[in-house]
Amino acid sequence: MRNRVRLLLVLALASACGRTAEPVREAAPPPTAPVAAVTSVSSPSVSSPSASSPNAKSECDAIFEAPPDAEELCNEHVRGQKAEIHFRSYGTSEARVDVNRRYQGPAGRCHFGVVTKPPIFSVAKDNLRLSTHEASETGFPTCANAPKPTHKTVIVISSKTDF
Repeated sequence: MRNRVRLLLVLALASACGRTAEPVREAAPPPTAPVAAVTSVSSPSVSSPSASSPNAKSECDAIFEAPPDAEELCNEHVRGQKAEIHFRSYGTSEARVDVNRRYQGPAGRCHFGVVTKPPIFSVAKDNLRLSTHEASETGFPTCANAPKPTHKTVIVISSKTDF
């Protein structure tokens, strides 16, 4: 029974995060206790969203959406011979370490690829990528709108389409 529940959770998480899986013949009953809300990534008492949790899918999808309280700087398409990259960048007054913490927990729970080798922080899922950068540095995609002096961090979200 324990292995069946574990398999159902894995399949539901994969489905919630946009991955395909074989259909399941029997569904597990929904949990009777509500899932704890995520208040802090480092809190050991916080439970990860279960497969039947109403916020499991939205947490995974939200990683690659416009960040809250950030200002859009760029929304650009770059076309090459074999692929097109669409990137959006956002400036925020939050410190980079705080921004990284906000994304690292959900990315791990959603089983996305995470690179945390300073100064690199990135999250990847299929052809989607999110990376954070110090606003005062270079080395990230830019456009005509530079980060403002109040911006501490630049968040770049990109998608790649092969053709």
